[in-house]
Amino acid sequence: MIKFVSSILLFILTSASVVQAQFAKTKTPQPTKSVVYKKFEKGNELKLFIFEPKQKVENRACIIFFFGGGWKSGSPKQFYQQADRLAKQGILAISADYRTKSSHKTKPQDAVRDAKSAVSWV
Repeated sequence: MIKFVSSILLFILTSASVVQAQFAKTKTPQPTKSVVYKKFEKGNELKLFIFEPKQKVENRACIIFFFGGGWKSGSPKQFYQQADRLAKQGILAISADYRTKSSHKTKPQDAVRDAKSAVSWV
């Protein structure tokens, strides 16, 4: 029984290593462009990272991603994979930056204001 459990555990660890290696080889997609949607004290600015579909259409669906992190930390890069995939399906996808406690020493209310500004800009 111990041999069986050891074999299963070894298989799981090996499989996890293979999956991790595959993800390490995957290149993070990059936005088509980025735009500043808000400026605040000391010349700091917040950006929207835009993933545009190849085909140009005047009116199209759009999604804005706001990274998670409990208003404490995080990065817009969290949703680059999803944004890229949606752009390839014809949807304008945007990953928004906003102020967090770790990056700007701000409170959740500031992050919510930033999100409202991002939506207004779009």
